[in-house]
Amino acid sequence: MHKFKYFLPALVWAILIFSLSTSSAVTKIEFNLLSADKIGHLVFYAVQVVLLIWAFLKLRRLIYLPLGILSLCWSLSFVYGVSLELVQAMLPYRSFDYADMIANGVGALLGALIYRFCLKVSYC
Repeated sequence: MHKFKYFLPALVWAILIFSLSTSSAVTKIEFNLLSADKIGHLVFYAVQVVLLIWAFLKLRRLIYLPLGILSLCWSLSFVYGVSLELVQAMLPYRSFDYADMIANGVGALLGALIYRFCLKVSYC
């Protein structure tokens, strides 16, 4: 159970994303590729992946993650983003948005790429 502590930051971050995604206080922003809404999705899901990567690195006492676990981190974040969009479709004050889903996936991919970039830079 003590190894679960490494996943607490990712879990807390996921709860924050859930809270923001299901809140009625958020106003709907019209689609714009570079809107604050889409940038927010990118950043929140990039951070989610980085926190998952950090947890797996600590859990396995690794310096770098194998591609399979890196893909798992991306997949978990992306599926979480898709599921939250589906939840929003059921809420009367929120709506389903494919563009948000794409931004979530791209943000998660960005987080994984940032990790890979930082890893390559640290070995140079």
